[in-house]
Amino acid sequence: MFTKTHKYLYVLLIVNYLTIVSITHAMMPFRTNDACLTKGNGFQIDVGTCFDKFSDKKVLSIYTDTRKGILKFINFTNYTPIVFSFKDGKVEKGVGDITIGLKLGRPYRVGILKGRREFYASLNLRVRTPTGDEKKGLGLPGYDFIPGLSTSICTERIGFDGSFDFRWTSDRVLRNSIEFGTDFGLLVWGDDTTGFLVNGEVYGSSNKGVNQDRWEMVSAVGGTFAISRGWSSMIPMILTIGGTVGLGLTDVSPEWTINMGISFGFLWF
Repeated sequence: MFTKTHKYLYVLLIVNYLTIVSITHAMMPFRTNDACLTKGNGFQIDVGTCFDKFSDKKVLSIYTDTRKGILKFINFTNYTPIVFSFKDGKVEKGVGDITIGLKLGRPYRVGILKGRREFYASLNLRVRTPTGDEKKGLGLPGYDFIPGLSTSICTERIGFDGSFDFRWTSDRVLRNSIEFGTDFGLLVWGDDTTGFLVNGEVYGSSNKGVNQDRWEMVSAVGGTFAISRGWSSMIPMILTIGGTVGLGLTDVSPEWTINMGISFGFLWF
């Protein structure tokens, strides 16, 4: 599963990552599905790019990821990517696979945490549709049904996001897979309205191809600048700008990855 170099890199990154776990605050996870919801009449839109460098190809995705409140504890979600695939000197581009779903959850109070404390839990039900061109490498065949659970914990300076998903595919060639993500962060400057955060993220999935026992895993670090209710004290809102760089931890993972994005949320819990 791991080459000798990847084993050394894996240990090095995990030791470094565990060092910052207790001092990091999550505000903008890129590959982890957080549990935060908008209110019944609120919305959030993320616009970003994800660049993955594999040994045999490069993949750039420019995406919009939106969630819209439809009831007090239910959000509608939509992920739409534009994919650029670079392989053997050729470039294929077009709409990738669109994923739609529902996020059901609510915030809770956590008494063991001091100061401002918020805990979110959500049940996520998503469906990936085969809108990307499979022959051009822009999508996958069949439909995926993706149930999962997410949690998010926030204090005055520290936070955490975690997600676990099971991906069931209707395609006979691809295999069902498990996906996970964890994101930690620390507010290093500012307060609860404006600040800069340092964050780290580890995410991965069991391989969807023939080698089911092989896992894709990536460790990434980066920073986030966030403004909460910065433009009007009467209107709950948040604006987030961030980015991360990451390294693959197994031989089937991307060699390295870059994530960048901007998020705008309006009327949050």
